[in-house]
Amino acid sequence: MRNKLSTASGQLPTERRNLKLTLEYLGTNYHGFQRQPGLVTIQSELERVLSLLLRDEVKVIGAGRTDAGVHAAEQVVSFKT
Repeated sequence: MRNKLSTASGQLPTERRNLKLTLEYLGTNYHGFQRQPGLVTIQSELERVLSLLLRDEVKVIGAGRTDAGVHAAEQVVSFKT
């Protein structure tokens, strides 16, 4: 997917920004943080939703991980857009 957002001048941004998110979540219904084929994880859901919102492919990098069913407070992730 290609980013369709433009700058104030109407031009596509040439440089990506590295953004930080601080998350809190209940992990009960997830198979941990890290992306795993065929399983619903926090990372896979974040990437799916951010990609839809930003209309660009987003890959999230987590500063840490949680196991299946584990909750998190103030977990930090970053991504480029």
